[in-house]
Amino acid sequence: MNTSYHNHAHIQSPSEQNDAESTNSPHTNTYLRDPKEVAEEVLGRIHWLDEITGYGECPGKVKHTTPDGQRDFRVHIDGTPTVHCLHSSCSSEVADASRRLRDAMNANPVRSVSATPPATTTNSPRIKGHEHELGKLASEALPIILKNHACTIHGLIAQRRLFREFPPIEVLSYLRLLRKVYGKEAVIWIGEKTDSGTRHHANHWHTLAEWEEHVGDNLGPYVCTSTFQPGTFTRSNDQIAKRGFFVVECDAIDEAVAKKLAAKEALTDDDKMRNKELSVAIMLWLRDAVGLKLRAVVDSGNKSIHGHFEMPPDDVRQELEVILPVLKCDPAAWRPSQPVRMPGYTSETGRAQRLIYIDAKGDNQRPIRLPSEALRELVGTQEVTSFQMGQELKETMYNEASIGREPPNSFSSSGAASCESDPQGFVHGGSSNSSSACERANHHTTNSSNSYVPEDGCGENASTASSGSSPGADRTGGPSTASFTSSSSAHSDEQGSAASSSNSSPPLLDWPQPLREEALHGVAGQIVKMIEPHTEADPAALLLQFLAAMGNLVGRDAWICADGARHHLNLFIAIAGATSKGRKGTSWNQVARIFGVLDEKWKNECITNGLSSGEGLIYAVRDPVVEQKAAKGPSARPGDTEEVIKDPGIEDKRLLVIEGELVSALKVMGREGNTLSAVIRQAWDGGNLNTLVKNNSTRSTAPHITIIGHITKEELLHSLGKTEMANGFANRFLWVAAKRSKILPEGGAVDTVDFSRVINCLRSVIDFAQTVGEITRAEVTRELWHADYIQLSEGKPGMVGSITGRAEAQVMRLSALFAVLDRSKVILPVHHQAAMAVWKYCEDTARWLFGNRTGDKNADKILAALRNAGEDGMSRTEISDTVFTRNLSAHDLHEALQKLVEFNLIRKSRVATRTGATEERWFYGSAPPM
Repeated sequence: MNTSYHNHAHIQSPSEQNDAESTNSPHTNTYLRDPKEVAEEVLGRIHWLDEITGYGECPGKVKHTTPDGQRDFRVHIDGTPTVHCLHSSCSSEVADASRRLRDAMNANPVRSVSATPPATTTNSPRIKGHEHELGKLASEALPIILKNHACTIHGLIAQRRLFREFPPIEVLSYLRLLRKVYGKEAVIWIGEKTDSGTRHHANHWHTLAEWEEHVGDNLGPYVCTSTFQPGTFTRSNDQIAKRGFFVVECDAIDEAVAKKLAAKEALTDDDKMRNKELSVAIMLWLRDAVGLKLRAVVDSGNKSIHGHFEMPPDDVRQELEVILPVLKCDPAAWRPSQPVRMPGYTSETGRAQRLIYIDAKGDNQRPIRLPSEALRELVGTQEVTSFQMGQELKETMYNEASIGREPPNSFSSSGAASCESDPQGFVHGGSSNSSSACERANHHTTNSSNSYVPEDGCGENASTASSGSSPGADRTGGPSTASFTSSSSAHSDEQGSAASSSNSSPPLLDWPQPLREEALHGVAGQIVKMIEPHTEADPAALLLQFLAAMGNLVGRDAWICADGARHHLNLFIAIAGATSKGRKGTSWNQVARIFGVLDEKWKNECITNGLSSGEGLIYAVRDPVVEQKAAKGPSARPGDTEEVIKDPGIEDKRLLVIEGELVSALKVMGREGNTLSAVIRQAWDGGNLNTLVKNNSTRSTAPHITIIGHITKEELLHSLGKTEMANGFANRFLWVAAKRSKILPEGGAVDTVDFSRVINCLRSVIDFAQTVGEITRAEVTRELWHADYIQLSEGKPGMVGSITGRAEAQVMRLSALFAVLDRSKVILPVHHQAAMAVWKYCEDTARWLFGNRTGDKNADKILAALRNAGEDGMSRTEISDTVFTRNLSAHDLHEALQKLVEFNLIRKSRVATRTGATEERWFYGSAPPM
């Protein structure tokens, strides 16, 4: 039997289940407790006024400074359980009591409370007495559900169906979903958990039409999926008008996560992703096996996801409220007035709550069934018992051999799973004996009219294969070795080259960490994921070249302003490889395939190569040349003139220069009188182009030029002169480290990938960009920008500082480009975060390329020599004798040493000699902090 399952939590054996039941474990006790009982266990005796409100004795009563009233201390268990006291002196005790009450409510499976309308509970005659039977059935089925419905977050994203009428803005998409279910005049609540209970909280209740007017704002961290009576200011069940959603959340379905939470240990990014991806299996089982309509899934930005299902029939809901706690789902999530995460919100710490799945149509054709029937069918078809499967899972996941093993290769710690961490090939198309939810999604995308795809064929869920080919299969039909990694054996040759250095070279820094998942936002990321399994090219090179090409294709009709200057979306990209085998040219060829289909005219007329002079670059986008000549003809009179077009010029000022040998252009710039560097700088700025060369009047008005250059690290360090570093040429480029991502002796099968959906999406982006005009930041994005601006604008020493000197402008352009790709006039937090993730990779590339180099050859030689000297250091005389063979003046030596001290790369100390005197010696490394 195949034991290579997706990452699962530990599954209890039948004996373990019996032991747990005997101790009344909350995970196996399926009887939903009365919330009033739980409240009294925490707070003591409570006199209940109704199902949700009561009064008792304040835990801080001894601090009261005025006489107590009979109902001074009140308890509310509806919505967010809270206690209040009319005395202010006991505020700390009351706050602690509220916290303990909420913790207890979340820790115990409690039934929903409601006054109007009354909600049928799971203690109904049909369910009561069968709780343990249902619980055991669910426990037996859990490992099977996790196996059969295993799917990554990206697999879930690929199944979403977006709204046709607007770009995929998370807040607007979610509000539009609520509007489809409830109507535009329905009143919903958005805010902090505590924004309820007094009249000054009334501004947290608005109609959906009113909320949609504020989609550019950071509306609030929480939302209640039920609607409320108009005029309310209390988030309680008796104020609910309609309950349209049943929310499912798995807080700790992974065993390691549950143990860490119990021990109050911090979770790693891998812990959080593992817990969320196990939760996906539960969501897909409810959708595909039970037949519920899964309308939205929200990533909390932490360890959990929330699945928003349309409210099921009462008999189905009653069984779910028994079964889901056994499937490690939080009972608090489905309370009628329970606040859940609001998608599109970004906290002050930068944690973003994402809408990772939405179903705009909601036309699930599967019939709704009783969950118990689906469970019995599932358990009855298995050839092995739950105990056997649980044992296999434990051996697979928690064996001693795996402890200390290197983490699986992956694109990022929180991104798409690699082949090792995705043994069934859900991401990369490996073979499996069972059909997973992700595989079924790919099949649906290609062959089914009821597929989970966007209504306009746009977004991250475009088809990744056709004719039955999986996105990761090679031409032989075997599983792909594709993995978004920077450490596979395929890179060993390049790493060895990068790691080698002579005694005259400064220390080399590590290869950049892989692109963060945020960089793969939207259609750009989807295209990279569609191409990547079929090429040896680096994913970072694919992404940056796609962004550069798209920025050129959309032209000058979109821009973002800074200090009164327009920044258009033209980017300069330099792909730098450790060796000539970095597959730099391959990466462009893969991207060019997309644009050849998208706009053949632009590809044929606006792409060129061969940077040799500034005049030549201007000529490629030149203005028409018109001369005044004496008029001729029968009607012409003496002195009359007429305009004669000497040169029609270039009508389309978009130009993409692909320079496969960027080193040639760098060498040309070193020639005296060559204007290429100056014109390239003007082109990035977006202004008019002209030169002051005598007898050359060629100029270009409003050009839109993009440059993509390829170079090796050795060529770059040898050819990039001090002038280009100092004059701002180098920092107008985004530097991108690239190397071979994998070995595909037979090549990939990219010709089998169906790009039609993303091509249609990109065409709509181009149409949108022609009328977008100025792009601005949403208010919530401004907060992120202000926080990151300080870091971006902070100068850094040496060549790294020179090459990253335009960080703010580069991030601005990237974020605006990501917004345009989402067809959004405003930069949302997700666009800013994508831009920051791209910039982080480019900054790390600059650090890898230039390390601790200063740009001063004398200083760099000293730095290398001191590094090799180690703890012995060197005296000034030794530096002069051994490094420069006494051919450097004392003044120049002093200047070089001072520059290294200024950059905090070396330090000076006075050490004792054998004679008892002291001498000045220089050492590699920064001075210790004062």
